[in-house]
Amino acid sequence: MEREARLSKLVTIKKRYHRFIIASTLFILGASLYFMMDLKYSGALAVISLVPMMWVEWRQTRAYLTLNDDRLYRRLIRLNFAILCFTFVLLFSLVALLLTGNIHRDGLMWAMIIGGPPSVLWPFWLDRKLLQIDPEHVTSGMVTKANRAKSKHQLDEGNELKRTR
Repeated sequence: MEREARLSKLVTIKKRYHRFIIASTLFILGASLYFMMDLKYSGALAVISLVPMMWVEWRQTRAYLTLNDDRLYRRLIRLNFAILCFTFVLLFSLVALLLTGNIHRDGLMWAMIIGGPPSVLWPFWLDRKLLQIDPEHVTSGMVTKANRAKSKHQLDEGNELKRTR
């Protein structure tokens, strides 16, 4: 499958679930404003807010797995999602430990400081490795740029329709 076909497939996934993410984010924002003064609820809401993103990442992972049959490519895609799930469970566990009083806030902050850079650098390394395996691989940066271009094109079309009326 060529890069353009892959890109359109992945942009469609992002667009399709964009409303779901916005609605869930607004709901969680409203709930967090309501529970702002209570640390237990606001900490739990911070972790729960990641659930919609995890679901979209799962859908995107399923799409990536259909793009290439290479064993190493598929293994790296699965590993990426497994690391994302591990990070989610680890964050959930740390917040639960904080809320139950088994860990101090400083411990939570140090865990985030230590775990932050690897979790930010991992996708860049993974995309570079996947591009070596499959030159037609679509990186997350390419999906983001295509999504912006598609949104800009739709906005420009809407503006043209308003001008012609």
